[in-house]
Amino acid sequence: LDWRERIERAVDRAIEGEARVGVLTGGGLDSSALLALAHRRTDANAFAVDFASDGDDRPHLAALASALGIVPTRIRPRDATLPDNLSAAGMPLTWPSGAAESAALEAARAWGASRVLCGAFADAWLDGDLDRL
Repeated sequence: LDWRERIERAVDRAIEGEARVGVLTGGGLDSSALLALAHRRTDANAFAVDFASDGDDRPHLAALASALGIVPTRIRPRDATLPDNLSAAGMPLTWPSGAAESAALEAARAWGASRVLCGAFADAWLDGDLDRL
């Protein structure tokens, strides 16, 4: 199998039987590919931690959302909070963006997602070039 087939099969396994799937995405290669694949297979929507930075992917997410006909839920980091004990599921949460990602997961749950997918590091791994798959 080539990488594309492996990725598609992995997505199929991850969302098998799920009616609504959330995808944590900002517009990078990995999460955008997950969103497109999930959207092809079931009711899927994007949940994005929304902030400006170098290499801002928000325009890419906007273009993908438009092409898919969805409206992403955007979470501003300043609107995200954690409980006073700074934990998630009883474990210390030390990831810098953890509060915002936790808020995005809660938004996906409120939307009705029974599963949430998240991709990470493909932009660096592929150096921005999907043809390297």
